[in-house]
Amino acid sequence: MGVKLGAIKRKPKGFAALFDVQRGRYLVQFGFLAAITVIAVRHALVPEGSAVSPPSPEAYCPFGGIETLYKYVATGGGFIHHARLSNLIVLAAMLVTALLLKSAFCGWVCPFGTLQEWLMGVTRFLERRFRPVARFAKTMKARTKGLAAMDRHLRWGKYLVLAYFLYGTILVGRMVFRPYDPYNTLINITEATLGAGLVILIATIVLSFFVDRPWCRYLCPLSPVVGLVGKLAPVKIERASEYCKACAICDVKCPMNLPVATATRITAVDCNNCLKCLGICPRGGALDLVLRWPWSKPPAPHVPELITERGGS
Repeated sequence: MGVKLGAIKRKPKGFAALFDVQRGRYLVQFGFLAAITVIAVRHALVPEGSAVSPPSPEAYCPFGGIETLYKYVATGGGFIHHARLSNLIVLAAMLVTALLLKSAFCGWVCPFGTLQEWLMGVTRFLERRFRPVARFAKTMKARTKGLAAMDRHLRWGKYLVLAYFLYGTILVGRMVFRPYDPYNTLINITEATLGAGLVILIATIVLSFFVDRPWCRYLCPLSPVVGLVGKLAPVKIERASEYCKACAICDVKCPMNLPVATATRITAVDCNNCLKCLGICPRGGALDLVLRWPWSKPPAPHVPELITERGGS
């Protein structure tokens, strides 16, 4: 039985609760994180100089495909060092996913995004269980409230990172981003040395206990690529103002701190399609996942027709 539009949604119980979207998303995240962990461990355990070596986890990074794409096209099939055909295949799969499902790659697949999200989950778990932790978190938020105003400006950092390192890669013909990439440092942690990549990785891990997805939000060069391509996707999140009661709980739940409660359609590049806003919304029909052409306008709010009686003279 469907939920009445505008009415309070009932919380699923029993067997139906097992089919929660977020539970499914966590399983998908776990699957990809476990897969890349197994690949990284197998690669690290192979002795140096071995005749047979399993593929490096770098072979499955889509940003490697972006970095080598120019050389691949310009030379008719050449690759920069550390890049492989698999990088281009994963890049193509990511772009197809973005064209169909917006930024679902970031919210459902990316292992580094998953790690950051789960670290913040640890903080929220501790806040719920231990009052001193909750008080400390509340105090820190109050003291850093002024920094929140910088959030919108800091998000431009990822575009600068993307432009700078793509230009550098094309110019010198090698992965200039690699020494600074925290994800690359993590998947090759047994080979890591004290350098920029390790420092950025440690900073990202620490910040992830206090800020939702700090690397994704401010510095990830892959995020704008996925987000901009995802604008062409037919899948949209729309808010029906006639059913929304402006409780703003969706804003609180959004890991990317987007203004969901005041938007008609979520078009922000930073939206990773985690669908947490849909799951937490208490009103039926207030937030919906719909299919729309990229150029279509959001539907106008439905206003019930007023029936009046004309009095006689």
